[in-house]
Amino acid sequence: LYVFLFRLNGHRFLAMLLGYQYKHLVRASVVFYVDKNGSDTNAGDHPNSAFLTLKSALSFVDSSIQGPVAIHISAGEYEEIFPLTVPSNVTIIGEDMRNVVIKPTVATNTNNAFLLDGETTIENITIQDYFSPGYAFAFKTNATVTSRSPYIRNVTVITKGSVTSTSDPRGYDQGDAGRGVLVDGASVTSSSQEASMLFH
Repeated sequence: LYVFLFRLNGHRFLAMLLGYQYKHLVRASVVFYVDKNGSDTNAGDHPNSAFLTLKSALSFVDSSIQGPVAIHISAGEYEEIFPLTVPSNVTIIGEDMRNVVIKPTVATNTNNAFLLDGETTIENITIQDYFSPGYAFAFKTNATVTSRSPYIRNVTVITKGSVTSTSDPRGYDQGDAGRGVLVDGASVTSSSQEASMLFH
């Protein structure tokens, strides 16, 4: 039995050969990384080859990988193009709830922050600086919940209105602060087990 770990197009694979005959080819890593010192041209599969944005990591996972997949985000403030669509079987894990901040670009600061499919998890992040009609979390269109609802754990959402003052430092009187959660059963397919989200 011969076991080889090798790279192909920036991805790590494990090959097992028996008597020089190919037997298996399986993905050795389904963990990806986002870091302030990363680049969206990186493979994303190692802390030293991390993506710069969560958007790029999610786009890569959605088009190339079968779950389950974990995306680890290092400490830092990340300006992202909202919405961030999280495919099924993907877990997003911030290094620390207080030190991983996700905020929108100016052009997308009224969009939803995260659009979730079934079997997704988001934990240990802060979402801030988006405005109404945007929500922090909502189902993506035609989401399918096969085995479990989206799970959101250790997440802080800090919204504000567009006009602040000494008496209203967060601008809530303006009425356009970002919203929390939209759980709309109409966005979920009829074959889904349930249309809910779990918060902890």
